[in-house]
Amino acid sequence: MIPSSLFTVPIWDDQLPNHEEVNNELIPILKKYREDNATVTQSNVNGYQSNKKLHTVEELTELFQYINFQINRAAASIGLEGQLAVNESWVNFNDTQASINLQHIHGGVISGTYYVQVPEGSGSIFLTNPAPISMWEGLNICPERNHYASETIEVKPLEGTFIMWPSYLPHSVGPNTQNVERISIAFNASLIKE
Repeated sequence: MIPSSLFTVPIWDDQLPNHEEVNNELIPILKKYREDNATVTQSNVNGYQSNKKLHTVEELTELFQYINFQINRAAASIGLEGQLAVNESWVNFNDTQASINLQHIHGGVISGTYYVQVPEGSGSIFLTNPAPISMWEGLNICPERNHYASETIEVKPLEGTFIMWPSYLPHSVGPNTQNVERISIAFNASLIKE
C-alpha cells in the first residue's frame, strides 16, 4: 500500500544568481547596519539580530525585489492568491561560539532566510514538524527518521541560497561551534493591502 499525504508543509529553496558577487557587496552594508542599529532580542542568544526594517535600506532594494518575485512564485505554487511582499526583514550575525536562535515561528504568510555567509560549523537551520508528532507512539518504532516520522529536519544552508516556508513552521538555528561569522537575512512577507 502506498501512502498519500493529506497535510504537507511546502519548503522552497533557490540560489541567488551571481551570489558570490552580491554577497561581497552585501557584507559591508550589513556590517554597517549592525554598527548603526542596536541588537534586538527575539530568538537570538549570544548573537546579533537587527530591527525588522532591513528591507527599507536603499542598497538592498534589488535583493528584496528578487526575494519578492520568488515569494510570489512560491505562493502561487500552493494556490495562494494576491500579491505578497516583504514587510519585515532583519539581519542575524551568529558570530560567537554557542550563538543560536531558539525555536520560534514568524508572522506573515511566507517567511524565509537568505544566507550571506555560512562557514562550516556556524550552525544549521532546524525545521520542526508542526504536528504534535512527539506524542505519537509510532515515532518509537521508526528506527530511521523520514518525512512521515520526524520531529525535526536539519538543513545545512549554503551561501547564496535562500529557504522559504509557510510562516507557521517552527524553526531554530543550531549552535555556532567554530566561533566563525555566520550572516543571514530573515524575512516575512504578507499580503499587500490594496
